[in-house]
Amino acid sequence: MFQTTEGAVSAVSAGTVGWPEDLIQLSADLRLKRFIDGVPWLLIATPSFDDPSRAPDGMHTVKLLSPQAYRLPPAAQPWDTVKQQVVERQLEHLRRLSGASSAKDGPE
Repeated sequence: MFQTTEGAVSAVSAGTVGWPEDLIQLSADLRLKRFIDGVPWLLIATPSFDDPSRAPDGMHTVKLLSPQAYRLPPAAQPWDTVKQQVVERQLEHLRRLSGASSAKDGPE
């Protein structure tokens, strides 16, 4: 909870971001529709912190967002395969920054 002039409010998202020159390069890559092979920034949203009805009792929802070009490169694997690789990179990025070694780390 964060205290504001209007009382306590909860945050439902946080994120990571690279250096300014990394974001400039990312913007150029996206403009040129280059596939992003990494996690230049990551927004981690947990809307169930603020609204518990968005998850089963005792659980939370987590939403990971990072930029990506709309089209895959011509030599890329099918989207279903690439999508799983993107998810794994996002989760690894989150684990590394949070100190968790797996999705099972933390309270049960």
